[in-house]
Amino acid sequence: MISAVIVLFNKFVLAEVFHKIADMENWSTKTKLNIAFADSLSLGLFLNSAVITYLVEIMGYKNYYGAGGFIYTESWVFLWNAVLPPLVWLINPY
Repeated sequence: MISAVIVLFNKFVLAEVFHKIADMENWSTKTKLNIAFADSLSLGLFLNSAVITYLVEIMGYKNYYGAGGFIYTESWVFLWNAVLPPLVWLINPY
């Protein structure tokens, strides 16, 4: 279930936060704004879905393959990322 929370956080909270940060940076063109937003969002999504999970599961619990381990959790993150974002767009495309 933690994987669904990560996906929802990435979809709703992280994107909004990074968009507001990119808007406050006052880029000279819309293209530079979009590039800055894409760069920061990509880094944030990677850190949130991969590195944080790695640090918690491996460094904290030393659990690679067991139930609730790193591989198990990342598999669920990938599955939820395949299903949940299209469902959100279907429900509310804006």
